[in-house]
Amino acid sequence: MASQISKTASSSSSSMSPTSISKDEYDVFLSFSREDIGKSFADHLYAALVKKGLHPFREAIGKPESKEAISSESLMAIEKSKVFIVMFSKSYAQSRYNLDELVKIMECTQATRKVVVPVFYHVNPSDVRKQKRSYGEAFHNHDAKQEKEKIDNWRTALTEASKLKGYYHLDQDRYESTVIRQITDSVIDKLKPAYFGVDNLVGIDSRVNELKSLIGIGFDDVRMLGVWGLVGIGKTTIGQVIYNLISYQFDGASFLSIVREQPILQLQEILLFAITGVKDKILNNVDEGINEIKKRLRQKKVLIIVDDVDHSSHLKYLVPDRDCLGKGSRIIITTRDKHLLCEYGVDAIYEVQELGFEESMLLFSLCAFKRRFPEEGYVELSRDIVDYANGHPLTLKVLGHSLYGKTISEWEKALDQLKCQPMPKIQSLLQISYDRLDHTTKNIFLDIACFFNGEEREFVSRILDGAEHGITTLCGKSLLTFSNNKMLMHPLLQQMGQVLVRQACLTEPGKWSRLWSSEDVHHVLTKNKGTNAVEGIFLNMPTSKPIEFTTEAFKMMNGLRLLKVHRDLKCGSIVKTCVVHVSTGFEFPSYELRYLHWDEYPLESLPLNFHGVNLIELNLQYGKLRVLWKVSKLHEKLKVINLSHSQQLIQIPDFSDTPNLESLILEGCTNLENLPSSIWDLDSLVNLDLSHCSNLQKLPEVQGNLYSLEYLNLAFCKKLESLPENLCNLKYLKTLNVIGCSKLGRLPESLGSLECLEKLCASNADLISSQFHYSLAGLCSLKILDAHGTCLTKGAISSDIGSLYSLEELDLSYCNLMEGGIPDDIFCLYSLRVLDLSGNHFLRVTDAISQLSKLRVLRLRHCKNLVEIPELPLSLRVLDAHGCSSMKTSSSTSLSLWQRQLNCFKSAVLQEIQELKYNSPLSLPTNGVSQGFSTFVTGSGEVPEWISHQSVCSEVTAPLPPNWYSNEDLLGFALCCVYIPQQDEPKSSKSENAMGNITQPYHLGYSVWVTYYSNHAIKKKYRSDASRHFKASFSGYVDGKPVKVEKCGIGLVYI
Repeated sequence: MASQISKTASSSSSSMSPTSISKDEYDVFLSFSREDIGKSFADHLYAALVKKGLHPFREAIGKPESKEAISSESLMAIEKSKVFIVMFSKSYAQSRYNLDELVKIMECTQATRKVVVPVFYHVNPSDVRKQKRSYGEAFHNHDAKQEKEKIDNWRTALTEASKLKGYYHLDQDRYESTVIRQITDSVIDKLKPAYFGVDNLVGIDSRVNELKSLIGIGFDDVRMLGVWGLVGIGKTTIGQVIYNLISYQFDGASFLSIVREQPILQLQEILLFAITGVKDKILNNVDEGINEIKKRLRQKKVLIIVDDVDHSSHLKYLVPDRDCLGKGSRIIITTRDKHLLCEYGVDAIYEVQELGFEESMLLFSLCAFKRRFPEEGYVELSRDIVDYANGHPLTLKVLGHSLYGKTISEWEKALDQLKCQPMPKIQSLLQISYDRLDHTTKNIFLDIACFFNGEEREFVSRILDGAEHGITTLCGKSLLTFSNNKMLMHPLLQQMGQVLVRQACLTEPGKWSRLWSSEDVHHVLTKNKGTNAVEGIFLNMPTSKPIEFTTEAFKMMNGLRLLKVHRDLKCGSIVKTCVVHVSTGFEFPSYELRYLHWDEYPLESLPLNFHGVNLIELNLQYGKLRVLWKVSKLHEKLKVINLSHSQQLIQIPDFSDTPNLESLILEGCTNLENLPSSIWDLDSLVNLDLSHCSNLQKLPEVQGNLYSLEYLNLAFCKKLESLPENLCNLKYLKTLNVIGCSKLGRLPESLGSLECLEKLCASNADLISSQFHYSLAGLCSLKILDAHGTCLTKGAISSDIGSLYSLEELDLSYCNLMEGGIPDDIFCLYSLRVLDLSGNHFLRVTDAISQLSKLRVLRLRHCKNLVEIPELPLSLRVLDAHGCSSMKTSSSTSLSLWQRQLNCFKSAVLQEIQELKYNSPLSLPTNGVSQGFSTFVTGSGEVPEWISHQSVCSEVTAPLPPNWYSNEDLLGFALCCVYIPQQDEPKSSKSENAMGNITQPYHLGYSVWVTYYSNHAIKKKYRSDASRHFKASFSGYVDGKPVKVEKCGIGLVYI
């Protein structure tokens, strides 16, 4: 099902760079009385403005005041100034010159909307406004000498200026220095340039706001922050914008650009001059420089941004210790090296992310077309280039500018070239970080770029020598990131690495260290061009021409470390189209081999000369193996053997040859009947997967204690009749899976002794527990128990379940539970989060279930005799009661059901609000949180009456009340649809699902789905008055079959 918010107003994401002041413009015009404050307050204010880097104008103090008119110099300065500071002192109105100047200023502000800042220096604002006291006396003297119109203009100007907001009143109770600082900060704030809409700084606003939240302006602590990310990602730009936005709020500020390219001594002098405004000392060495910085900056509130740091010495000699800085100081460091930031002890690190697709397209269009979207005919080409850049701002800019004004054919040619070779400017910039890596880390980088991008960290760290340290280094230098424990290298960095490999010999791939392109592999192996330089070969069979592997082709590759011949998986099995053949007596170098992965391995065993002394992982899935190796050889480093779906495999070797084996995967080896007893001698074995070994009849008894094994998977071993009686000797076993073991009559009596067991999966196993006596009471670590379709409830579970106090998920579905058959002790499982009682025959579930305070999911599907839903715990988030045909959903019972759901939803939202209070915005998902409640029930074909906005189709729109986004009483929205199975399934149907897939049994009759969606879960960009309607559309599948939505509705849920 899907839902969305329709927004009636559009928004844009663009930015603008600061503009510089030309030599004939003034930031500030000062209007004051030279008689009483010209050499005191006005002079001090002028000096403060200059120190802040502003360009103010004032009349020279010694210059005679004109008695006739304002000087041409002053007139021009007024016209070219941006802010006017008018200082009303006691003698200000005595000067006709001052009053004429004020009239001109007020006329200028009316015409141009420039800013006037009134300052009342030891005078009352009402005296200025009403011309009383000293101002009244001044006008008494003027009245006799000036014409009435001029007098009226003066009075009007004084009245208007004194009414302006944002004035400053200085009296005897306030320090002049304090007021001057406030005025200066205010002026800088008013002069602050806009940063959005010009100069192509797309997407800068959100990133700057995120960093500002970490900077914490207004707090008195001294903070040091890092801005970290890939070269060209926008770190410097963000730092510059931050500098321009907040630097005026400090006593001194300095932005040190591209620190890595400049001498430290020179940077120290720049820093001192920027903050102190004077250059009175020549520094002799960097030690003297940092001491001078500490002395001059002591107790000053400063902002220092150190840009593009790549060595700890930069921070040592440019950034003073915290205790040398004044309260509220901020140090911001931009770098590609996260380790430097951690080593220096920054308070927080802001990682700059790539641009999204829309931002990327906007930035590229502004550079390539000088407008916000591509020209006609260039849209698809623009998309291809934006995809290539993958959110990298510098690449988007460089490519955009280079393609500006070019024809479509020139664009197509450039795009073809980019696929083979990046632009030199981009390549050289990206290569800076690579060039500074040590030799080992460079090799790890190239291995990942050519072979392992997107692979799991643990796997790559295991395969590559010394990889863990190297991977950490690459991540710290922004050359690698992680998502769900998978290593991700930016496509531009990956291309750079591959280009570096090709540079070894531009014309002959056989001289490269790594071969990853099927075309290049085919060339090298068919023409016997391989050399000792080749360290790795990865061949994706579906993309290759038919090829024969010969001993001669591999003969010279004595340095081969990595060999992978693979085929992409589709629908869980390999596409059967063989393109790789091997010659008779095929052999290949194996002394240096660390990783061998060969799908559909064509030989019955490994070659006789296979040594593999350095082999770490051996993966020969879907092959023709009958035995692994014929001659026993020590493989001391071997940690993983994966022979999955080797259906001709009849025996596996004595494992004394592999003493450090950690994982043995024999899934789907259907001819394997038994295992050697030496398998329990493997002191390092953690994972043993024998699932789908359909002819496996028994396991050898466990001799002695085995402390390493954690995962034992025996799922669908359909001939397995028993488990070892001394299974308890597997002291640290965490997962035991016997799902689908249809001949497994019982579990061993020692099962309850497995104190470390966390997951027991026995679904559909034929466990006749009533004939045997064993206890689960000792499974004190058990978190997941899957007894779906078993008879366990007749024995061990019913008596021992209350002792499983760690249990979080319990599946008792289709266990033939009758009325009163639900074990009473279930309601003592206070850690339980998921309870599945589907497919049973009880009439009621006791209200004691409400005591399960952590329960999130309750499934009661197809409980045909169930007549009502029990009282629900407030922690519940999903209730699935599909197919409960005895429930009367149209009665008053259903009203209580909906009320119970509403109570759960309100509890969820209140919990969410509490979580928001204790989490910073940066720690939350970008699309908000979505605490809510969902339910699936058999229905009467009607949307519940309390859902106010209803529609007889698959879409519905509800108007939103004013200020809905800030209304604390509006908790969220109830979305509902009534649907039935679709009779005529279309050949193709698209599921639109914004809120999560619905997986339910396919059944006849009406069903009602209701989900409650939190107000807080709505994305920030929609949270304004521009969003006036909430639109929900519903479509989807049930167990892979389409459903027809007949009715739907939206209800607003208030507290």
